Amino acid sequence: MTDPHSGRRGRGFKSRHPDFVTAGQGRFPFGGTGPDCVFLGVWVSTGCDLETGCHRSAARCRNTYEETSHRDQTWDGVRKLRGWLDEEGQAAAGDVRLLRVLKIGEEFGEAAEAITGVLGANPRKGNSHTWEDVDKELCDVIVTAQVALLTINQEAEKVLDARVQKLLERPNLS
Repeated sequence: MTDPHSGRRGRGFKSRHPDFVTAGQGRFPFGGTGPDCVFLGVWVSTGCDLETGCHRSAARCRNTYEETSHRDQTWDGVRKLRGWLDEEGQAAAGDVRLLRVLKIGEEFGEAAEAITGVLGANPRKGNSHTWEDVDKELCDVIVTAQVALLTINQEAEKVLDARVQKLLERPNLS
């Protein structure tokens, strides 16, 4: 097997990028029979074709790296926001979890107001918002939910990933 990045041959070679390696042939947790990427300790099935030299797989590894790096940046930002809220917060410790979950409802209300404004559904206000406003408000809902989840569970990333996988199993998309 040839490393698509370095041209070296062998099993279990390390890719040029320090955060992932390509493993030798075999079956891995997510299926597949060809080399898979191990990215930050997680197997990612790439469906590599051993006969064609793995170039398609390497591209998928790079995409996985970029997506995971972006996801890590997002969760790092969520942690910073949570830390800032923890420092600035004046609520009792037991109330913080409740208040952060309730905050999701507030943000959802703002998203609903934005979509109503885009559609001009409120005759008193007319077309008061843009689709960019809707995007912003939906992002606020997502980030607020992430902060609430991280407040409740220190393993929020794993909990979210597990839930997404479970949801993908329902319509057989995993």
